[in-house]
Amino acid sequence: MSVPGPRCLLPGLLLLLLSLLREASGAWDPDLELLDLVEEVPQSFYQMLSVGQDAAAGDIKKAYRRLSLVLHPDKNKEPDAEDRFRQLVAVYEVLKDEERRKR
Repeated sequence: MSVPGPRCLLPGLLLLLLSLLREASGAWDPDLELLDLVEEVPQSFYQMLSVGQDAAAGDIKKAYRRLSLVLHPDKNKEPDAEDRFRQLVAVYEVLKDEERRKR
């Protein structure tokens, strides 16, 4: 009885890898990512930017830029500056997209 060579195993391994990648890609859910962000940020997204819920996209952008200058880790030397800046960027990404903002 002969042992199969590496070339015989390669197609099976490729099929296995492709099926694992397909399952993993289906597991990502943008709504779960949004819920994680909601739990991480201690206040509402609008409060963080100091804008109302009916704020226009331009007002949200201005508030983000103003706050990003204050919270950027290169300018803010507080120990949690990097985390707060990362949260600010994530909140802005949600609020600038109308579809994500509705959710």
